[in-house]
Amino acid sequence: MPVIALFLLSLLWGSTFYFTKIVLPDFHPFSIVFYRCLFGAAALFPFFIWKGNKEEFQRLPILLSIALMNAAVPWSLMSYSQQELDTTISAVLNATVPIFGLMFSALILKMNIRWKEFLGILIGFTGIVTAFFLGPASGAGFEVGSASLLITAAIFYSLSSVLITKYLQHLSVFTLSFMTMVIGTVVAGGLMAAVQPQSIHQLAEAENLAALLILGVFNSGIGNVIFFYLVKSGGPIFAMLITFLMPITTIFLGVLFLNESLNIGTMIALILVLVSVYITQNKGGKKDMEFQEIVSKLMKNNFFVDRNIRIFVLTDQSTRSLGEKFAGALQGDGWNVALHIMEDRNKSGEEPPSDAANAMLQYDLVFCLTKHSLTHTEARKNANAKGISVITMPGITEDMFLHGAMSADYSRVEKETLEMTDRLTAANKVTIYTGDNHKLIVPVEGRSGVPSTGVFRKKAASGNLPSGEAFIAPLEGKAVGTIEINGSIAGIGLLDSPIVLTIKEGRLVHATGEDGAALLKLLGEGDGRMLAELGIGTNYAARITGNILEDEKAYNTIHVAFGSNHTFGGTIKADVHIDCVTKNPTIEME
Repeated sequence: MPVIALFLLSLLWGSTFYFTKIVLPDFHPFSIVFYRCLFGAAALFPFFIWKGNKEEFQRLPILLSIALMNAAVPWSLMSYSQQELDTTISAVLNATVPIFGLMFSALILKMNIRWKEFLGILIGFTGIVTAFFLGPASGAGFEVGSASLLITAAIFYSLSSVLITKYLQHLSVFTLSFMTMVIGTVVAGGLMAAVQPQSIHQLAEAENLAALLILGVFNSGIGNVIFFYLVKSGGPIFAMLITFLMPITTIFLGVLFLNESLNIGTMIALILVLVSVYITQNKGGKKDMEFQEIVSKLMKNNFFVDRNIRIFVLTDQSTRSLGEKFAGALQGDGWNVALHIMEDRNKSGEEPPSDAANAMLQYDLVFCLTKHSLTHTEARKNANAKGISVITMPGITEDMFLHGAMSADYSRVEKETLEMTDRLTAANKVTIYTGDNHKLIVPVEGRSGVPSTGVFRKKAASGNLPSGEAFIAPLEGKAVGTIEINGSIAGIGLLDSPIVLTIKEGRLVHATGEDGAALLKLLGEGDGRMLAELGIGTNYAARITGNILEDEKAYNTIHVAFGSNHTFGGTIKADVHIDCVTKNPTIEME
């Protein structure tokens, strides 16, 4: 569980200041960093061999740069700073990491900052200022230069966490951690050779060796694995909460073992930074609890997977807020989750960026919460080919989760969808009555109905969420009649007034009104005007809102589509597929 991991890491990293104080009298800061990284790399090497693969090194320059920012540089600065700083004030200054992290998230990840997050930043900086003016700034235990070094280290930590989220989500935590230790060993080793080449003799003292082994194996090696897990599962801001928990552990150890004193400035600062993280991260409320419950129910009822699978949530700038919330809800339900944010695609079917496509191949289940559909992409097909399930959710909204099709009981949706699919398969023709006197005859003899249940029972599954429809590819060139469309049309939205479509020999030949003209323009002059699909909504919770993803799933609706149908039993290949939803039809199957 990420929350448990967060508290465990606070114990490991909170004690770092304590063990560093033990070895500082005998070791130069560069030597401390060298042995931390060396012992950490040795501990992680077997796991790196077990989990690593050559595909993870396609972005080696970025990996090396981030590894340098995450260990060698900040650890050296931290070790230097502790020569002049009390452990307690070191912990409070280190708690600026989430504040800088929020800033970098806004600048690099283009995250929208809420007013609560601005308030949290203000309170956090107030805490640091309090530490300066009411703490030991003018006495022993504080030195401005050392404090500046520690704040610089905090900046490197926060920047590296954000860059990992942007560029290295596809890497395993063991590869990230091992490479961080290796780069730290190389860089710090060169610096140590220049300033303290005989440091190895100091390892003869048992206390020094024990402290450095603990710093290397546990605080550095295992600690980095946990930290990178938190970055990948909960995002950089969630992971950086560790620096608000560390002071509690650090102050306790400093007072208990180093005879350091508490002062009013440090305590006030500690309280303020904890208030800062609470305000910044608090997203509670009834709506969020409902969202969490719906996501938990979705994973329980719709997916038959092991708890130890790795889940990848792919979102874009337009859907980012919901994508982050969905990933957070999965993480809150105990799943191993990574989040990746890409730039918007220009249209449905456009391939995602190569880094996103490569990242998809590293996981077991992929959710795509995006503006445009990724269903008909090579990235989706390649993932399925490797046994990875890909669930596309184009145009998904939070309202759909809370009040619409996503909130349905999908065991019921599955049952009713399969029943309707069997009826379509058994039919020779379907007659649809709409409006006052419109009748459309759709021959389907010999074609098989297709269920879209929203329930995924096997590996390499692919489909939409929300779901709930039974559909079939009509016999090409056979449908005839008229149909009133009074709901919505994909690419147009809700209709202000009904339009009538005229179909002859399976082809749309006339459409009334301005929306009808717009539909004809979308379909073009070629095979895009051929009747491609007849679908029946089977999701009792779905509504007609103008979003075709939900509209076509609603009870008491049918939809006809024009364009391609070669992927589900038809023969038409066009560069378009447009659904038209109508409410309250009468349907006869023969």
